Amino acid sequence: MMTRHPVLLLTAFVAFKSAFGADDNCPNRRPDVGCNLDVSFEDVEAFCNQIPTSSVASAPTIECHSPLAHSGKFFVLLMVDPDAPRPCPAPSGYYLHWLAVVTVTNVGVVKTTRTYVNYVPPTPPQGTHRYQLLMYRLSSSSLPTGAVPDKRSGFSLEDFRASVGLQENPDASFQFLYEP
Repeated sequence: MMTRHPVLLLTAFVAFKSAFGADDNCPNRRPDVGCNLDVSFEDVEAFCNQIPTSSVASAPTIECHSPLAHSGKFFVLLMVDPDAPRPCPAPSGYYLHWLAVVTVTNVGVVKTTRTYVNYVPPTPPQGTHRYQLLMYRLSSSSLPTGAVPDKRSGFSLEDFRASVGLQENPDASFQFLYEP
């Protein structure tokens, strides 16, 4: 008898009203943004493959490949679950898995400069959930006072963007699905 193990399934990320429009069979990057993300969990690249859930216990390694990102700019990085607590019916708010300010090195590695909300791995209570990594350019090296949410559940991405003064669409994004 074959035992089925939980895996992370990766899919395309459709960011706020606009589709990727990528031309390969498994797009996970937005070609219309200035920075594409490569995400790895324990050195297993998260791109069109399945990742054992044991690999997501630690925060991922992220690379950003764009000359625009390598000029000493700061970004806010979020990892959210828009399907929390369950995918259907539509949830009220996201679950915030990670919030940090980051920079991108001259070789594209995303480095955390300050963590505001520690990384919590994907653990959906039921059903398949989307997990989204979003990177927005910041105007300074830190978040404004009062912008850090006091709870993870019910996180409003729209309210957070407004409180920090972020644009509507992220500069870079990546999404994967978790299927227990």
